[in-house]
Amino acid sequence: MKNRKPWMAAILSTALLFSGALTLAPKAFADDDESSFIERVKAPLDRQQYITDRLNNLMNMAITFSDKDSMDIHDALLHGQTLAQATGLDNALLSSKLRASIDQDLSNTLQNYTVTNEQLDTLKSDLYNGIQVALSTPGYQSPVVKNSFSYDAIMDKYMKELESDAAVLSEEDYIDIRDRLLQGSSLANATHLDQQLLTNALLRPIVQEIDSAAQGNLLTTEEAADLKDRAKQSIASAVSTPYSINNTANGSKSDVDAFINKHLETIFNDTYLVVDTEDLDYEDLKNAYVQGGSLSQLTGSSADELAARIWILWVNDTDYIDSNWSAQERSLFQQQATTAIKKAVTAAGK
Repeated sequence: MKNRKPWMAAILSTALLFSGALTLAPKAFADDDESSFIERVKAPLDRQQYITDRLNNLMNMAITFSDKDSMDIHDALLHGQTLAQATGLDNALLSSKLRASIDQDLSNTLQNYTVTNEQLDTLKSDLYNGIQVALSTPGYQSPVVKNSFSYDAIMDKYMKELESDAAVLSEEDYIDIRDRLLQGSSLANATHLDQQLLTNALLRPIVQEIDSAAQGNLLTTEEAADLKDRAKQSIASAVSTPYSINNTANGSKSDVDAFINKHLETIFNDTYLVVDTEDLDYEDLKNAYVQGGSLSQLTGSSADELAARIWILWVNDTDYIDSNWSAQERSLFQQQATTAIKKAVTAAGK
């Protein structure tokens, strides 16, 4: 046995180097009762890292359970919906699915790591609490995203709301503003607001988010200043440029989806435009929509009725797409567009 000591010492040193992941255990063989082998044992689970990793992945897990597109879910969260609302799933059902997924993952993980019963109870409690926070928090962001800053996501959010935000700042009726825009006016002219004042007002919340990111050490002072300049240029251009829904089109049939998606970005405003608004306050309706109500439900109009009216609003802008199409092609395009409208007006608000 003496000639084996250097070899044994080397393996023992290696085992200690890797934090106890390996240990020596005796095993009897029929022909050599002095033989030994290396047996892998379970290392302690880094519970905090496990919790962080799983909560960071919670949104992706929820998306896999939903029939909605991931971009639509992220967009809904950016507009203040909870994770349950954004995925279109019942809160209790989504909670149950997430818990079951976590339980299965934990069971698989514990095949290679160890925790005490008390630690396991605490671990599950922390994970379940994290799920509840995710399901009940408007605009939920995973910890890793919450501690990061995305200029593009922020600009996308505010640019989509630019027209309605400008309308709120204006004393003009929204229907009049919309009509002027469709006739080619700039947003400043359509709202009858001073271009510089409108730009500054629309820029203010973006600057506040950039400043908050800088204060949280997510951006340097130089990066924040650069992003503020970029945002100012983008808003100033959006406010002063004559309105056109054709900016991204090239006149081909492949633009059908782009045309529909572009118009769906203003589905709330278009709905408000085509319904009887005598008893509907714009801001009250918008707030109810953001809270998750569908446009069909909130306006008391059927999906078919809204689709027919909104299509009439859209059809004046379709010549650049279908001017060379056959009657059948135009009919198919109308069917595709009205189907998309019906889906949008019956979906939960965002």
